[in-house]
Amino acid sequence: MPASRGGSPKSRQDKGRGGIKAGALPLFSAQEVAAFTLPLGEAGARLRQVLEEHGCAIVTGVAGEEDCRRLEGHFAQDLGGLIDKAAVERSGSSAVKRDAEAALQDPRTLSLETSKLLGDMERCQLRGLPHGSFAWACRLLPSVRRCYEAIHDTADLVSSCDNPFFAPAEHEEAFENRSWPHVDHNSNDRRLYDDLGQAVGDWEVYQGLLYVWGSESSRASTTVVLPGSHRTAYPAIMADPSAVERGRKGAHCTRLSVLANTQLASALQDSWLRGAGRVPVPRGGLFLWSSRTLHQGWSGGPRLAQPVCWEPAGRRDDATLDRKMRLAALGLPSTHWASLGIPHTLVAPRPCSATAPCEQGKVALPLRASIQPASLRPGGRSVGELWEALQDGLWEAHMPAALRESVAESICPEILAAL
Repeated sequence: MPASRGGSPKSRQDKGRGGIKAGALPLFSAQEVAAFTLPLGEAGARLRQVLEEHGCAIVTGVAGEEDCRRLEGHFAQDLGGLIDKAAVERSGSSAVKRDAEAALQDPRTLSLETSKLLGDMERCQLRGLPHGSFAWACRLLPSVRRCYEAIHDTADLVSSCDNPFFAPAEHEEAFENRSWPHVDHNSNDRRLYDDLGQAVGDWEVYQGLLYVWGSESSRASTTVVLPGSHRTAYPAIMADPSAVERGRKGAHCTRLSVLANTQLASALQDSWLRGAGRVPVPRGGLFLWSSRTLHQGWSGGPRLAQPVCWEPAGRRDDATLDRKMRLAALGLPSTHWASLGIPHTLVAPRPCSATAPCEQGKVALPLRASIQPASLRPGGRSVGELWEALQDGLWEAHMPAALRESVAESICPEILAAL
């Protein structure tokens, strides 16, 4: 297991280092992440090696300053498509008007009350945002794809459809979070096979987060990771009877808390507390980690980042493509998998309702039910029309040929090719 960081228990407690409270996890120092940090220019030669050794990597310079400003503009554009300007005017409230104007200029100023209308847990899960212009501009950024081509040694890749992460400027620093270390890949799953005959449990999947706002401050939401745990902890987790049973059923997310072997769970939890840390990613950096690496989210400060994941196209079957086309047409998120197109379990597959302005406490802006997703062809069918056509369909069933053709024609060709 990775060595303990920090000094005596007393000094670790003073610094908020791991080992004292399960939810008090440190921010890695620049020195601690140096071993798994590399510039974009070295990704082709070194990224695969770094990921194999550490189970995670920070690739700097994936989005340059101009890219970051453009991506911020896309997020502001998506917000502009959601804020109901007519309702703002009708409200007659100077506070509502002021907040709306400020948010359109700088999304950092959005109130927490309004941000909660975008989705729970700082996830932009709702109102079409998983397929907004921000999300797709991040996924399709050439340098993001370049990193995944280096990982998988192929350009024939497909993308995930996960939701953006957003927390505005007033989101407060946190010194503790709920402890939920987990892995997202179960090697015991033998239900599915790719075009090369490899079982899903043997696939290599690397999740990513493109940080448009950096997470180098202690007041920033980010990811917590235990470097090296894909080698040290993962095999033991997968041998646990609970993980074996879950894998046979296709359940991939495995928390330490569900392990049947309580001694193993306790030992791994101790290792997590000694070695895990919050990852400081610079603006424009891409944080990558193996789904076999122990990790969890950390909520405690501003964030604007987009989850990304590209996998070999030979893993995606026709039923998966049908699901992903539905998601793209309706503006709904998938989980992190690019190859499986699993609708996100935290979001009900139904349209949102518009909201009215509210001034009880802090201002909540009036929002439309949905943006018109960037995944849809300009001037084509509206997202409302597609909800009427698709909301009663079974997610696991193939679409009828005529409906499938109609939905495919509604999606932008560049995005359809990425699904």
